[in-house]
Amino acid sequence: IIIDYERDWTKYSDASLPQAFQNLGYKEGLATVLKAGGEILGCLIINSLQKSFFPSEQFSLFQAIADQVAVAISNILANEAVLVQEKELQRIEQ
Repeated sequence: IIIDYERDWTKYSDASLPQAFQNLGYKEGLATVLKAGGEILGCLIINSLQKSFFPSEQFSLFQAIADQVAVAISNILANEAVLVQEKELQRIEQ
């Protein structure tokens, strides 16, 4: 989605992030959900200091990059879970 930082965000209860980007001078952001294995991991936002900076033909490229980031994050989380389990097994064996 395209986020318009020039709009009035003060009326939204969860407006702190877009308001902060607006205060930094950003005009818009391109955002997508990071999802892997059916689990939502977060979101990826790229901001622009210019209005209408993101051409629609690049949306699919941005989504493909976001999908790869989500897989990388998912792999990191899985590796961390394995390390925790290995440490627990070592603790039990001792």
